[in-house]
Amino acid sequence: MQRIMHSFSEIENTTAYASLKGELETEFSNIFQKCTMKGEAHNQLHNYLKPMIIIFEGLESSNLKTCKTSFKTMENHLAGYTNYFE
Repeated sequence: MQRIMHSFSEIENTTAYASLKGELETEFSNIFQKCTMKGEAHNQLHNYLKPMIIIFEGLESSNLKTCKTSFKTMENHLAGYTNYFE
C-alpha cells in the first residue's frame, strides 16, 4: 500500500483519488484474505487496518480538499506501520 501511495502523482484530480482508493482497497482486501497470523499479532494487525476504512471514504470525495486531507491521513497512517510491526 505504501508503494501505491508513493507512486500517486495526480494530486489535483478527484477522479484519480477515487482510482487510488480502488487500488488501496484491493490491497487491503488481499491482506485480510491472506492473513495467516494468529493470536494477539492477528488482533493488532486488524486493529491497525480497520481505521483505513474511514480514510478510504475521503479518497472518493468529489471535494479535492477532502481527497488531499484523506491522502495525507493515509500517508501518516501507513508510515506508522513500523511503529507497531517488524
